[in-house]
Amino acid sequence: MEMPGFKMVFGYEYDGEFLIPATWNALWSAMTFLGMSLGSLLCGWFSDRTGRKSGFIVGCLLSILGIGLQYAASHPGMLLAGKMINGLALGFFLALASTYTSEISPLPLRPVLTAAINFFMNSGQLAAMAIGSTRIGILTPDSYKITFAAQWAFPCAILLFALILPESLWYLIRKGKYTAAEANIQRLYARPPSVTKGYLEFLKATIEQESQLRSAHNAPGYSSCFKGTDFRRTRIACGMFLVQQFAG
Repeated sequence: MEMPGFKMVFGYEYDGEFLIPATWNALWSAMTFLGMSLGSLLCGWFSDRTGRKSGFIVGCLLSILGIGLQYAASHPGMLLAGKMINGLALGFFLALASTYTSEISPLPLRPVLTAAINFFMNSGQLAAMAIGSTRIGILTPDSYKITFAAQWAFPCAILLFALILPESLWYLIRKGKYTAAEANIQRLYARPPSVTKGYLEFLKATIEQESQLRSAHNAPGYSSCFKGTDFRRTRIACGMFLVQQFAG
């Protein structure tokens, strides 16, 4: 945080210069990433039981709360709590975005849409830097409060869209909600009823095969991600995100 207005509230003065304590600086960064990790783990469990839409809604509500705490913070501890809660929300979004996109999009568009997730993540970072760069010369708390408040635009927009988005077809079929799944297929693809029913049967057969495979392998859990060929898939999936961070 290079904003003088921020350092005047959360820092201390030393030799005529305001500084941020290294401990709090490290905690703000580390606890945000810890919240993201926990949010990603919780999101998988939660969205499998309640649906992808509810996962987005919970993530939005958590983010709105976390941003509110950051906006109102006048003490480093309150800012830390806000960052942790918002980190949980970011974990939900990161885990759900690719899952929902792959389950809801037509096959020809799936590679483009899943790749777009990373594009918008980077675009968001650029937008944050652009907003922050306009506030550096302001010496009041408004300098950083405006940057915090700008974050509300994203969870609020996602929340509005989540209320009208169709539920994941795969989730509905796994829960046996075939009528709702058929209605969503028709809504998404606008195909004749015969094609809609054929696609529904295809998804049902695919999910049934997956269920049989899970039964044959004794219902693998999270630990299976680090064993055998599944571990190779884990390394590839994680490696794609690591490459982005290694780029600086």
